[in-house]
Amino acid sequence: VGQRLLDSSARSITRQGLESLDAQIQARLAPPAAAAPAPPEAPPSAAAPPPEAPPSAAAPPPPRPVPPPPSTAQVAFQTTKDVASDLAADFLPPAQQKNLAYFVLGALSMLLFVVLVRAVQEK
Repeated sequence: VGQRLLDSSARSITRQGLESLDAQIQARLAPPAAAAPAPPEAPPSAAAPPPEAPPSAAAPPPPRPVPPPPSTAQVAFQTTKDVASDLAADFLPPAQQKNLAYFVLGALSMLLFVVLVRAVQEK
């Protein structure tokens, strides 16, 4: 069981790392966001003095969007979900695992409802 747990965890963390790396690469390959159009310049008036220094010829390109890295909680949750799914595959086929999760959540919510009803009745 220990070896399978390590294998499942390693596969999950490796997959998440590769997905994050892919998102970073796709963001860097994407074209930069379009710059906001420059505001129209006012026509020069006779009273305005001429500008002393011309504006720079080329503005720096806008920064490319970088996707945020996944949080530690997201990685831990996804790893736990993957490991539990991998271990549950021994007892249930993957198609039935989702149904079991819904059943357990429904049973827990019914239990919580009964506990709350009894707590309200006691008061």
